[in-house]
Amino acid sequence: MGYARPPQPTTWDSIDKTKHMKSDFLPTLEAAQDALAAHSCRIRRSIVHLLKVMQSTVGFALPGLGMAIEAAGEATRFRPETHFYHNKLISTMRDQDQYAAGMACQNLARSLIGPNDCNDVSIANIGAADWEMEILGRAIEIASAETGGTARAVPLASDAFIEQSANLRAGLNTIRQHFLPMYSELTTLVQSIKLFEGKITQGLTDTRTFGEIYVRAPRQCVDPVPYYVEHAVHETAHTYLNCLMAGDPLVLNEVDEKYASPLRKDLRPMYAVYHATFVAARMALTFKTIFESTGDRQWAKLLAEVSDETVRGIYTRDKVESGVRGS
Repeated sequence: MGYARPPQPTTWDSIDKTKHMKSDFLPTLEAAQDALAAHSCRIRRSIVHLLKVMQSTVGFALPGLGMAIEAAGEATRFRPETHFYHNKLISTMRDQDQYAAGMACQNLARSLIGPNDCNDVSIANIGAADWEMEILGRAIEIASAETGGTARAVPLASDAFIEQSANLRAGLNTIRQHFLPMYSELTTLVQSIKLFEGKITQGLTDTRTFGEIYVRAPRQCVDPVPYYVEHAVHETAHTYLNCLMAGDPLVLNEVDEKYASPLRKDLRPMYAVYHATFVAARMALTFKTIFESTGDRQWAKLLAEVSDETVRGIYTRDKVESGVRGS
């Protein structure tokens, strides 16, 4: 799934570029594990290199830095905050801000100490950590600018969080019971799901906190289980593509070229159309699988709605591709 310029076009059917990169419409445990392994390998090499640069070239002295380098070299995956501080270190070093780079290095090293593996997806309220609030703040800013409204994201009250955590867990169990491959991909790539209350923004994923997704609690009039199934699958699909695109952009169109996109009314760059179409297709497949397993017609209704969005994305691809190729 993708579109690239001639003379070597990348079609949406020819993405299997490396052993560890399989942008498959069908989720599988193997594909998720391979994607995570390739992504973690790139991050591991980068973190070790940057920490050694800070240690030797910059002369940054931090107790335990050697232990952090060793931990990074042995890690098979990294916590979301580790990804955040890794990106922060890159940006501050690029800006030649030695003080900020030192702080980022210190936070990165601390995040590496302790276990990085987990056996289950954690569910938590959004908190007040600097790295987390920076991600949410940027998402709110973008959502407000795009819609002209005032986006908001705040922690849930204690009672509401307990209730919504149970609803989210029920949604995850629904995926596990009726569509195990999708659940396997989710639990392989997603380490934590953060819940919030707010306006406009319903969910988000950010490459700077890879492995963590944010989901807004549903309104009272919305059935929470299908809602959480939809958003868990939605954000997991983004996470999977982000994992692949860290190693290969897949879509080569200029970002200022805008096209009709699924799931949104505004025109978007082709990479966003690509993401939205893949996400819509994954949601359609999930709803179809659950409907076939349960016979519950609410899933058929959701399937019909998101299938239209998937077709819309494919139509955009076909229209753009045929225009570029002159047919």
